[in-house]
Amino acid sequence: MWPDTVEHVPMSLFKRQLHRLPDETLFDLENRLRDPPFMGVPIGLTLTSYLNTRLPANAVSAFISLAGWARFMCFGQRGTQPLPPLEKKRVLLTWLADTPRLNDMLMPVIEELGGRACNVIGGDPAIAARLSVSTGYCTKSQICGVRLRQWRRDYLKCCTAWHRAIWGWLRDHHLPLWLFPGLAYAVAVRSLYVYGSYQFLDQVQPSVIVADSEHNHPWACLVLAARERRIPTVQMIHCAIYTSYIFYPLLSDVALCWGEQHREQMVSFGVESERLLITGCQRLSRELSADGRQVRLRLGLPTDKPIILLATNSIARGQWRKLFTTFADALARWPEVQGAVRLHPVEKAATYLAETSCYPQIRVFETNEWTLQESLAACDIVVNHNSGFGNDALVMNRPVIILDVLDEPLTNGQVLIDKAGCPVAHNAEDLRSQVARIIRDGTFRQALHEKAESYVKWFCNAFGYEAARNVANVIRSRMRVGA
Repeated sequence: MWPDTVEHVPMSLFKRQLHRLPDETLFDLENRLRDPPFMGVPIGLTLTSYLNTRLPANAVSAFISLAGWARFMCFGQRGTQPLPPLEKKRVLLTWLADTPRLNDMLMPVIEELGGRACNVIGGDPAIAARLSVSTGYCTKSQICGVRLRQWRRDYLKCCTAWHRAIWGWLRDHHLPLWLFPGLAYAVAVRSLYVYGSYQFLDQVQPSVIVADSEHNHPWACLVLAARERRIPTVQMIHCAIYTSYIFYPLLSDVALCWGEQHREQMVSFGVESERLLITGCQRLSRELSADGRQVRLRLGLPTDKPIILLATNSIARGQWRKLFTTFADALARWPEVQGAVRLHPVEKAATYLAETSCYPQIRVFETNEWTLQESLAACDIVVNHNSGFGNDALVMNRPVIILDVLDEPLTNGQVLIDKAGCPVAHNAEDLRSQVARIIRDGTFRQALHEKAESYVKWFCNAFGYEAARNVANVIRSRMRVGA
């Protein structure tokens, strides 16, 4: 069976993948695909979630994409279901995945707004179980129940120009021509979602749309269609900002920033400051709600020695191996401490058995084995490269060491070095030295704490339910008059 979108092609079928392309190269393709717009939507701006990957580039990937594209053109999106009845003129929130980070961003806001005031579009069936019966719910695929003949008619008016733009971009940037079928397929899928978004918006008539991450697929299609319909749109920034590409241009009318750091970063990308509102972060708290000793006992971690925690992010396997082995080489044979790894939500421990089996002393846990609060309560020091987990750790008063050993440049990690004073390690020996100094030198620990506190004030100006109230108040203020 062929995949419904090129993002769903199994990576095991690809022998080679390109590294993520530079932001300037990706922006160039987005700009080339602005014209002709599809029903008023510049289709290039809907491609971010596809382009922000390591693009497959070989004959196998090209053939699979070509076959999937052909099936899609004939039959449309597979598995679509009728849209359930939804109350009109409610707040419409997007909720991409059932993950702790997104759950803790969205649930407090829905509670503040009231379940009866909200409809939710979810990207994961498990989300429905988290909502009250008074909250409307549909899946993202249910907005694609469109008449294919009508969609094809409008798609065919634009696709030749889009295909020329893609070929030109590949040629000018000296990229493999094998990329063309995947890109053409992705454009076709997104044009269908734009078409479906218009029909969905006309039927549901939301008073305001709140996106958990506006550049993800298919939220970009929905947000851009909503702006064409003059429906107010709001983006909740849900994580630390690593790069301009997945946050710029701002598609929604306004973005909700956690603190001055987000606002300064977005302004530096080119976003107008009046479109950036500071609300704080509702998923963060300065108080640890978990009992670290109980978490350690449950997971079989020692209670009598410091736990040093490596928080990984979603990176290429080779880069992950280098990060992990450097961490393990520093700590595996040091009996005074216990090393542990908290995987990124999209990662599974089984993926890395070859690496972890070489270091049985280092414990590796998936995110479903302990919450963010539990992992921070259980550990004493966090080691990080670019993950936003480092920011979370500083908020909850855990010292952070930046492990700079990868080919990928530091982004958020560099901010934590420059602004929060986090020490940096460039190899296993450096890491072991920095861990030892934090454990043994109280004066050094206090200096790190003071620098971290100054950073946290810049990073986030409100937490938990105070931030949720701020977010809900902004949403109410943006609601369409008469809704």
